[in-house]
Amino acid sequence: MKVLLIEDDKNISETVVEMLELNNMDVDCVHNCDRALHYLSNTQPDVIVSDVMLPDGNGFDILKFLRNETTIIDYIPFIFLSGMSTREDIRYGMNLGADDYLTKPFQYKELINTIHSVSSKASSKHDHVVRLETELSSKNQLIDQVKSITSHDLRSRIVKISNLISLTR
Repeated sequence: MKVLLIEDDKNISETVVEMLELNNMDVDCVHNCDRALHYLSNTQPDVIVSDVMLPDGNGFDILKFLRNETTIIDYIPFIFLSGMSTREDIRYGMNLGADDYLTKPFQYKELINTIHSVSSKASSKHDHVVRLETELSSKNQLIDQVKSITSHDLRSRIVKISNLISLTR
């Protein structure tokens, strides 16, 4: 699983990267908003874990961008990992569309479980969307067949009527 960690504190980022890699995750880490958006313009991770307060902006803005950007980036599960721990902060992040919000200090097992959980939910949703798209495509093909048959039948009847009119004249 590919994880993007957006964290400006080097000690925290090094520890989290090491811990996630020990749990068989491929982790890339960036330390600010600009690098995060540049990274996301070229790569699509499976999960994003982001601090809120960053040197050149905040994780809320990154999440707003991702949830509004439907042409470049597919839905990516997003987890906040932040020292901003008031109810209002957490509610704001969740209302923006975060999949979870963990507060610092945190338990590493909790982060790992959260990453697996949001990834699993996203995978299930993706599978459901693929099934619906397949079903829709199948129904569209059926509609096209009905249109073709109906169109041919109507043309054939019109030709018969036209021939009868010609014969009557």
